[in-house]
Amino acid sequence: MRSAEARRPVVCALVAALLWSCAGESEALPAGLLGVWESHALAYAGRYFELRPTQVIFGTGGHRLSMHPIEFVHSEAVAEGGRLYTLRYRGDDGDSRELRLLFRDAPGRTLRFSNRNEDWVPARAGANDA
Repeated sequence: MRSAEARRPVVCALVAALLWSCAGESEALPAGLLGVWESHALAYAGRYFELRPTQVIFGTGGHRLSMHPIEFVHSEAVAEGGRLYTLRYRGDDGDSRELRLLFRDAPGRTLRFSNRNEDWVPARAGANDA
């Protein structure tokens, strides 16, 4: 019994390493995705989000925002056109969170959160300046 308990951390570490290696390499966010995005939906008035090469930033109204480091990016083509990007980022509580965005670049660039119906578009210059 003692040897099985002693092996448990080693087995867990090996399983974690295997799962991480199966995830593949993280991709870089393309230039077309980088920048500040806004929605014209009334529910998101005064809110925005920004994608940087290594961060996602949520503007939550007024001058409040939350910045999160991106840990991993994966994309795949989707049947209806565009690419579905999955971003894993570190939340305020330290836990990993996942954000899935459908990106279309024609006609015009739009993003849509996978769990929402509203389109987000590149922000007008200066629209979210403090």
